[in-house]
Amino acid sequence: MLISFFNRKKKEIFITILLLIFFYRSPYIFLNGRFMAEEGSVYFANAYKFGFMYSIIFVDFKSGYLNLWANISGIISNIFDLKIAPLISNYLALIPKLLIIYVALFSNSFLLKKLEQKFLFCLLVFLSPLNVPEIWMNSINSQIFFSILAFTIIFINFKDRSINNFYLILIFLAGLSGIYSCILTPLYFFKYYIYRIKQDFLHFLILSCCSIVQFSLILYG
Repeated sequence: MLISFFNRKKKEIFITILLLIFFYRSPYIFLNGRFMAEEGSVYFANAYKFGFMYSIIFVDFKSGYLNLWANISGIISNIFDLKIAPLISNYLALIPKLLIIYVALFSNSFLLKKLEQKFLFCLLVFLSPLNVPEIWMNSINSQIFFSILAFTIIFINFKDRSINNFYLILIFLAGLSGIYSCILTPLYFFKYYIYRIKQDFLHFLILSCCSIVQFSLILYG
């Protein structure tokens, strides 16, 4: 009976183990929170001083591009008391990581066909030495995980002809949260060219528009 339970709940158990690993590598952040560099001094400060409309389209021209997720995190964090605002921002930075896990485990992928492959992919992403403290659990570097999310979405097999708006929103967020995801635009076109599925075309169209915005800002900056 116990073995049967584990067989039925493999994905849920794996997610729980991953979350425990997340907590183990940075318990202080999960319990107390902290702003990392521009996360507090720029994005949170802008939302505090200038409000929603200015902050949602704010571009830090030191980096040169729009980081929509950092803007959103700064705005939402400002809703809460200053003592817990860093904690809120850190938990918002957890969202793209959870989305990667969800898409990897529960989507029909050309790349990740077997459950073991899905597990291995998640472990490679989150236990990689590249996940140094500087990029871990902060909104300004969530763009890196959004790019991994965008890369994962490329390999989803959208056999259903109906449009999935959830993935359109994810591509939009990824494209406007940094330039890493925009670099994948040619791959999205290549996928649409091969399979001719409307969902893939909309992904390519959204990411193309995001790329135009981002590279225009870079040139302007």
